[in-house]
Amino acid sequence: MPTTIYPPYFVIASAETMQRSAEGALLQRVAKHDTDAVVELYDLLSSQVYGLSICILGDQAAAEDLLQEVFLKVCEQVGTYNPEVSTLKVWLARITQKLASERLRSKRSGVETRQDNVGSLEQSEVERGSESADVLMALPQEQRVLIEYAFFKGFTQSELAECFKRSIDEVHVGIWRGMSTLMKSASEPDVPAIDMVRSHHLDMLAALDALGALDGEDLGEFQRLMPNVTLEAQKDVASYQQVAFRIASGRAERRMPPQAVRDWLTRSVPALLVPEGNNKGEGAGSPNPCL
Repeated sequence: MPTTIYPPYFVIASAETMQRSAEGALLQRVAKHDTDAVVELYDLLSSQVYGLSICILGDQAAAEDLLQEVFLKVCEQVGTYNPEVSTLKVWLARITQKLASERLRSKRSGVETRQDNVGSLEQSEVERGSESADVLMALPQEQRVLIEYAFFKGFTQSELAECFKRSIDEVHVGIWRGMSTLMKSASEPDVPAIDMVRSHHLDMLAALDALGALDGEDLGEFQRLMPNVTLEAQKDVASYQQVAFRIASGRAERRMPPQAVRDWLTRSVPALLVPEGNNKGEGAGSPNPCL
């Protein structure tokens, strides 16, 4: 009987499907109050979360606190993960970046942020992890700085516009062009190179949302649009989140968190798991891949 030889893309697609199926099964166990599953999830991805937390916050103690907060959030929102839309590592990176950005913004609250305090669009200031491969380096300087300040410093579109003396539209276009370039140049099989999400406007909002930069009316509009888009459009939007994960991977090295955090998680698991009744309407097939 002749041996069947599958093309490379078939093998890659099959491996990715199996991975997402395994991840979905793990989170289903978490949703069913399986304490071993929570610890298993922590052991699998805590070094990624901790490394990104240190990269963004720049403080080990704050990163340890954020690590605990991230896994608390995962237990609370386990029903919102959709393996058809995103991988588990991208989902956790997104949660981590959003929570870290909220902390940075809270720290800046009430402090006047001016351009002379944050540098300029002509010079990149974020250099953490420069020894690692940096997917941003090939971008034009202005696009790179906007993306860096959004992702690694938690700046919203409004803050970027104010600090760098640009209009909101200029910030939108700069970030969208940079993110689109990174998407089209992606070589990883789990980051498809798409031309555009279903509409140019949604495409641009998705690029900024992936960096946590949307605020005001644009954030509200994006949140209203997402529950009503098709699964294919959700996947396209999630592609920007995968690009953001590449950005994180290029700057944030995996770091092994202290054993004390794992011990805390093991003791706290029963209280972290949300009763099933609280997740009604938020099953694994939830149409919204965003938090």
